[in-house]
Amino acid sequence: MRILTSRTAKVLFAQAWLVGLSAGAGHCWANAAINIQMTGWNADVIYQSNYPGDVVQGFDGDGNGSYSWVENGTYGPENVINGLSVNNNVTSAITDPYTKANTQFQFQPYNGNNELKLGSSAVPGQTLTLATPAGYNNLAILAASGNIGGDATSTFTLTFSDGSTSGPITYDPYDWGGGTSQKVFTGLVRSESGTESYASLTVSSASYNMYETDINLTTLTSSDGAADSAKFIKTITFAVPSGGRIGVFAISGVQNTSAADPLPESSTISLLAAAAVPLLFRRRAGRWMHRGHKTAR
Repeated sequence: MRILTSRTAKVLFAQAWLVGLSAGAGHCWANAAINIQMTGWNADVIYQSNYPGDVVQGFDGDGNGSYSWVENGTYGPENVINGLSVNNNVTSAITDPYTKANTQFQFQPYNGNNELKLGSSAVPGQTLTLATPAGYNNLAILAASGNIGGDATSTFTLTFSDGSTSGPITYDPYDWGGGTSQKVFTGLVRSESGTESYASLTVSSASYNMYETDINLTTLTSSDGAADSAKFIKTITFAVPSGGRIGVFAISGVQNTSAADPLPESSTISLLAAAAVPLLFRRRAGRWMHRGHKTAR
């Protein structure tokens, strides 16, 4: 039985378009690199400034006797002047070749898990989940490694909201004490033993580094042949290194306003259904009236 006339279908289409326009308004972004909010961070490797009770994990290992990062400011008996920023933000020291600007990264809070640690038997897990899936033209990864040596590389894989995946994408988590380029941050670390008192911890004399890798997603394709930049990214899964440790600290990117999410939001579906009901009833009421008029004649 035909329920909808061509005229009714046109009305539904117009209402659906307006609802979609309203729902999509939240996905319009400026063309600038922004921090990507994610969950899945699994280790705390940054000491807080002026917090005597702080105990963190080693960045360069699993147990005591390794090293960790420290927040800028007065720390114990020493005045650290080039630790990590007190506002959790860092501006890259290199220029992103795609945005032609210095990327803005944001660390996770220093009083909780602030690193995705890879290669640690004590800290399993290697996937970060976007708080809000979205499409990106490019990504910038802030990372470093320990006990790997020199200009080490590794890979990650994107999973999109339609279930497809990217191929393995290479990034550069260079050794924090031995990388030669792409340095975003150079600063001090503090010796760490896990149970040692705050005042007895000492700042290392050498400087250590974090590194930026910029990836152009418009040139890469997913498992179904579509451009990686054309889809909403849902998760990022990092490969576990065969030796040493890798730490991912932040991810930024330039959003693609033309990217498509194949799964409409539940609120949009509900609004479309609600819009369709009165039209269906009006169509049936009109048909009943028409039939009654014919019978009367």
